[in-house]
Amino acid sequence: MVGGEQSQIQGNGGNGCSGKVVHQRRLVINLEDKNHRADLLRYAVMVDAAYKTFDEVKKHPGESYETVLSSRLATNAGYVVTAHLYATVEPLPLPPWVVDSLPAAIAGLNKPYWFGYIAVGAGKQQGDDCWDDIVVVLRGSATVADFMMDIHVERVAFQGLDGEPAGGEVAEGFHKVYRSNDADKEHGELSVQQQVVEEVKRLARHLRRKQQQPGKLIRVTITGHSLGGALALMAAHDAAVALADEDRHRRSSEPLIGVRAVTFGAPRVGDDAFHGALAARRVQVSRVVVKQDIVPKLPANNVLDGDYNIELDDHDASKSPRELIKAHSLDMYMHLILMTLPNTDYYSTMFKINETSTDQAPEADGEADDKPKWIKMREDNGDGFMRLPVSDLDDALL
Repeated sequence: MVGGEQSQIQGNGGNGCSGKVVHQRRLVINLEDKNHRADLLRYAVMVDAAYKTFDEVKKHPGESYETVLSSRLATNAGYVVTAHLYATVEPLPLPPWVVDSLPAAIAGLNKPYWFGYIAVGAGKQQGDDCWDDIVVVLRGSATVADFMMDIHVERVAFQGLDGEPAGGEVAEGFHKVYRSNDADKEHGELSVQQQVVEEVKRLARHLRRKQQQPGKLIRVTITGHSLGGALALMAAHDAAVALADEDRHRRSSEPLIGVRAVTFGAPRVGDDAFHGALAARRVQVSRVVVKQDIVPKLPANNVLDGDYNIELDDHDASKSPRELIKAHSLDMYMHLILMTLPNTDYYSTMFKINETSTDQAPEADGEADDKPKWIKMREDNGDGFMRLPVSDLDDALL
């Protein structure tokens, strides 16, 4: 069971909501509060949408990430996608002609690939506080490239956006996925690190200028499952650093910002010094683990990341290999969180928990290559990073 202040999470509060100066403990998810558990389920469903979007576009290459994701997030009313995230794995030490001839099953080894998204929810009421919620969502391993990075557990210095040591050491594979880029490839100009920091800063600046109410708050929640959870911890550190720099220029009338990481089945990322760097930046970490899941116990040479664990228990699980794999699935995490809620049918229907991706090809509407890949998103700076213009964001949040 987890400590923390009890507070209520409700629907959109609109522009009229107001709040008090936030205490960092209010960023902590309190498992004793059913409204907090529902919020936890919402983040898990948002991560699940990333998995299913990636899988669906992989099956049907003519489909658009933007369109598929929008349909997947239809149940998360009040959240608007503002950016799509791409990860790059450093090129293999092979001649280019060999890399270019690799089979599709090894997708991601030689090109950037879609890894998640960023969304904004406005006017979320939590007790006496009113939040604008910036959510960074990162899927876990879904390609051979991802799994190859998962096994690179040797530690390297954790580097900040400037390339300098930022505090402690982290597993090399996670660090490569987080920091690698390839400027010669489409959507590869910026690393995950650069994309997350730039978009969080852009959104924070815009929301701060727009919301001039004393006590109005902005919350940055970075969430992911498995490998995505590992990336979420590094991203939370860097977002906190960037926002601290922004705070130096904040007017007293502009809202405060809190940063937290909410991870599901995340492996251990780094050493004690990395954990200390997160704490020094006042990042609140909620680490959700299933008791029977072995991944959060690995790599063994790293420390336990997070202020505490939210532990879920699958009492029916055996110790068979199949059950151990099942214990790590995001489906299991969502199921066990759902079981803690008082009305499982209501929340299951609300978030469409039992829906799965279709295996049927979409109806033909002209040639697949003729379909627009991006509809509302724009490439503002010529860097391949697809963003929603802030004017469109304002219209969507009305």
